[in-house]
Amino acid sequence: MLDVVIKNHKTADEIRIFDTGKAWPFVDNKLTETRDVGIVSYRNKVTTWQDDPRLDVKNACIAALRAAGVKHPITFNVTQV
Repeated sequence: MLDVVIKNHKTADEIRIFDTGKAWPFVDNKLTETRDVGIVSYRNKVTTWQDDPRLDVKNACIAALRAAGVKHPITFNVTQV
């Protein structure tokens, strides 16, 4: 996903990328299969904090998960690059 951002971020005013897949992180020293969601949102013109694309992404994720019936608390973590 980052290849797309690297290629287009200087010319495109807005880029949104969404992907899902399996990941195998170590949890308690054991390889554990998880389902992950990756989202990239990029926007050139952000004039106020309300225009921040991170808010759009969070709200879209919460709405999609609630529509899918997820009732558990939803948390967001920073991706380590």
